[in-house]
Amino acid sequence: MTELVVPAIQKFEPEMMVLVAGQDSSAYDPIGRQCLTMEGYEEIGRIVRSLADRHCSGRLLIVQEGGYHTQRLRHWLLKLLNPLKSSRKTMYHS
Repeated sequence: MTELVVPAIQKFEPEMMVLVAGQDSSAYDPIGRQCLTMEGYEEIGRIVRSLADRHCSGRLLIVQEGGYHTQRLRHWLLKLLNPLKSSRKTMYHS
């Protein structure tokens, strides 16, 4: 992420970012198995929050999709979302 995504975002200078938050990239997902750990989700959250704050005044849309290990899904999602919280107004929609 830091080698490809971050430089691309810095070059593009977006007005808003969209994070598609799929947990099928987890090491324990029965379909995806892309080996992402809980710490990895948290680091992605930190990086995305930093990029959104730096390049688009914190404007960030998060879309939840994917993830097939239903017992762990909420834990991975919380790890991703915790660093994304900010003091600005946050809107949740279900």
